[in-house]
Amino acid sequence: MSNVKPRQLFAVGLLACSALTLSAQSGEILVRAVGETHISSATAAGLVAAVAGTVLPSDAAGVDLQYLRALGYRLGGLRDSEPMTKAGFALMVAQVFDLRGGLRYELFPAPVSAFRELQHRELFFPWEYPGQSMSGRDAVNLAREVAAGALNRESHP
Repeated sequence: MSNVKPRQLFAVGLLACSALTLSAQSGEILVRAVGETHISSATAAGLVAAVAGTVLPSDAAGVDLQYLRALGYRLGGLRDSEPMTKAGFALMVAQVFDLRGGLRYELFPAPVSAFRELQHRELFFPWEYPGQSMSGRDAVNLAREVAAGALNRESHP
C-alpha cells in the first residue's frame, strides 16, 4: 500500500464510484417498483419492458403505457393515471411476451382473460382476483418468474 500514490488511489475510488452509479441506474426501476405499495402503470410498463429486453434496464424508468402502445402492444383500457391491477399487469406481461394462451385469451385478449391465463400457469394464486391492486413487490416477483421461463408452462384447459 505504501507504493500506491494518492492520485492512483483517487482514480481507483472514482472508478469504483462510477461502477456503483451504473449499477444503480440499471436497478432504478426495481427500486422504484419494490417501493410502490400499488405499482403505477408507468413503473409496471418499465419493469415489463426491461425484463422482456424491449429496453435497456437503464432506460426503463422512462417507459410508460404510451411507449408500449407505440410499439404495437394492445393494452386495452389500461390508463397511465391509474394504479395497476393484477389483471392489467397480466395483460401487459401477456402482450409484451407474446403469450399464446387458451381460447378465451386468444378470442378476447383483455385484462381479465390474461389474468386467468397467467393464473392457470400458476403465476397468480387461486384466491387472487383480477381487480386486486398489484403491489410493486408482487410485480417484481412475477417479472422474475417470467424471466425464469414461467410462461413456458402449459396452460390448463
